[in-house]
Amino acid sequence: MIVKEGKINTKNKMKLLRIPNSRGVLFVPPAQIIRIEGMSNYSKIFFTNDRPMVVAKVLCWFQQTLPQQMFARVHRSHLVNRLFVKETDGSNIILLTNGEKIAMSRRKKMILGSVEK
Repeated sequence: MIVKEGKINTKNKMKLLRIPNSRGVLFVPPAQIIRIEGMSNYSKIFFTNDRPMVVAKVLCWFQQTLPQQMFARVHRSHLVNRLFVKETDGSNIILLTNGEKIAMSRRKKMILGSVEK
């Protein structure tokens, strides 16, 4: 459920992430974000039920804005929703529930721990 700015009530506003983009502002529940990939001064957001969206925000902004218990910075260019991590293996690869494989930094290996779902 991605909501445009004019269609939101104030009660739900606290639980949604405010994402400014070229068409206005979108309010997105953090649970619908699978991962965010940093690309220089832009970030590409991957959603559960929508196409990816590129926004002019750096990955660090998302890391500070999103709940830390839900999202983990596993690489200098990847922020991953812990709810969508299927498993990690010894070769620094994270397998997500949608089938994507994400590289994980050796130094960030302990952030997720051993995840087996």
